[in-house]
Amino acid sequence: MTYRSLKVSIINQRLKNLTREEDAIQSLIKEAQFKHFKEGTMSAETYKHLVAQYETRMNKIKHLRVELRIKRVAVAKKEKEVTILEKEEKEILGLMKEAQEDYLVRGKLSKQKFGEIYEADRARLAEIEGEREALEERMRRKKFPPMGKKGETALTDDEDD
Repeated sequence: MTYRSLKVSIINQRLKNLTREEDAIQSLIKEAQFKHFKEGTMSAETYKHLVAQYETRMNKIKHLRVELRIKRVAVAKKEKEVTILEKEEKEILGLMKEAQEDYLVRGKLSKQKFGEIYEADRARLAEIEGEREALEERMRRKKFPPMGKKGETALTDDEDD
């Protein structure tokens, strides 16, 4: 295993850990809501303080995820990064399908929990799609760099069609 592939593997593992942490924080928020609103065992001040801490950490996780993906792009070969993004997308689609089955078929998830999971996964898919498009654009630019001012018209009129 090369240094480059080891670094990419470490970044991928950190991304997975951040996803797990994000899921755990969502569960903690639900627990705090239950204790405050349903049981009444948590004061409003404590509830607001906890939720604020959780939301702060969730924002940090989102920023860390972006930073790690940028680092991964810088380390990985661009073609390899496209493959990694496609694999990540398939994993998320699989998780979405599993959540749908848990909600619709098995009845394991409430409508609200399903909606939260589904929206979080859709947001991750959007991040991945945006990253893949940016990466593919950079690959196109590398293959066909833009012409400078002196050679602006690379195509002749009959090649434009």
